[in-house]
Amino acid sequence: MTYGDELDNYLAVADNDFLIKNIKIDRDGGKLSLSIIRLFERYYNIKLPRLYVRFMTQHNGATIENNIFKYGDYTDSVCFSEFGNVISLMESIRYDREHGYDTYPDLFIPFADDGGEGILFFDYSKDPNIIEPRIVMISEGNKEFIANSFEDFIRSLSVDLDSLKDQLNQIEKELNVQLPETYKRFCIEYCTNNFNKIFCYKYYKLEFIFPGKILWSVSDWNKDRFENVIPFAADNNDLFCFDLTKVRNETIPIVIYNNRSGLDAQVIANSFEEFIRMLHDVE
Repeated sequence: MTYGDELDNYLAVADNDFLIKNIKIDRDGGKLSLSIIRLFERYYNIKLPRLYVRFMTQHNGATIENNIFKYGDYTDSVCFSEFGNVISLMESIRYDREHGYDTYPDLFIPFADDGGEGILFFDYSKDPNIIEPRIVMISEGNKEFIANSFEDFIRSLSVDLDSLKDQLNQIEKELNVQLPETYKRFCIEYCTNNFNKIFCYKYYKLEFIFPGKILWSVSDWNKDRFENVIPFAADNNDLFCFDLTKVRNETIPIVIYNNRSGLDAQVIANSFEEFIRMLHDVE
């Protein structure tokens, strides 16, 4: 193995570790071939940020949970574009420019939008050879500086705390249940600060479900297999749920359902507080 190969492997591990710690993936369009990105780079004679390339090859067109970014006095949400849409938009920009229409500036490469009129770009206008272009957003003709690099942009992303609290309130309202205060506090802390922290139950890594997905999960799972349970976490084999049929003195016990069969529900803790004490985290 050459020094260059060793460096590439080191950077790959470092990049993946950074992305895992700083991005909470909701869903994506699958993996993207690196060769497609390299063809794009050669065609436009630019070099996309290494971290962005790593992100796209693993999570093309990802929707993420911590999608809030700030600029000036404003906040917005990011929607990463599938790379096929990036290619299409660049072709549209080139066509408009060739036919004399107003369009986006030259050497601006789109990679995401704000779900509305705003488009996020890598800005190569000052130096096409730069390897870490700054990020700007253009909306309705106005250009706003967002971040000095893709890495800085990712570091700046956060979860919408007000939206998180609204989702917890919606769960309580629609399911006519009072969620444990310990769970709500944990949920807010986990979703805003600790979503990259690894919690384990016995030998298995536990994945806590973001509140926005819980109502969908209840509808999907209860309809087919379960009644009167609220799933809030999962590992490779099991669902961890509040069991509403066993509420005692306003405490809700925690049960495990097998993720495949939905059979043999087992009470593992009398409360969420007791359940948390059973977990261990991995630094």
